[in-house]
Amino acid sequence: KFSFDEDLNRTGITFPCVAPYDSINTASINTVGGTNGAMPHDSAYIVISTADQGTADAITEALVNAGAPAGAINYDSLTNDDVKLWSGGDWTDDLPDSLQMVIRINGPHDQAETKRFIQG
Repeated sequence: KFSFDEDLNRTGITFPCVAPYDSINTASINTVGGTNGAMPHDSAYIVISTADQGTADAITEALVNAGAPAGAINYDSLTNDDVKLWSGGDWTDDLPDSLQMVIRINGPHDQAETKRFIQG
């Protein structure tokens, strides 16, 4: 969160250890292997993070039209009444929240198989 510190007479940023959104994890992720965490390991997936439904719809449509399975798409909505997004004005007056995204991805076990997968 951006906030004004009267003692320091300046605006700064703090990172509260709070997650205002539900996380996407192995119990909830949609993959090419199944939805709602049915097959979270060794399966491809897509994550769309946006605060705008129109943007999410446009990205989804483009991905599906390009051949991505709709069932493997996960939505990370950045809208929540507890989160103050920047409206485009002077951020030092608006003091929007600062969002931090943490993603952990493990690398492939078999490089040759990964290359064959990517090449189709």
